[in-house]
Amino acid sequence: MEFSKIKKFYPCHIPHDFRHTYVTNLLTREVDLKTIASLLEDTIATVEKMYIHYSEEIRKNAVIKLNEILG
Repeated sequence: MEFSKIKKFYPCHIPHDFRHTYVTNLLTREVDLKTIASLLEDTIATVEKMYIHYSEEIRKNAVIKLNEILG
């Protein structure tokens, strides 16, 4: 879909806003960085740099889950 058509409904947003929401949703669903980078046609390093705060939260949640499993 062309951004000009979307802009009618979301006049205050830019294309990057939608990309950010898309990546945030993928990270929240624990999609790995390699897959996200592939979907964005970008590098893992770039994705990690831009969304590192979400990556750190996911890592913390993984540690919590592991601790729950191991008791």
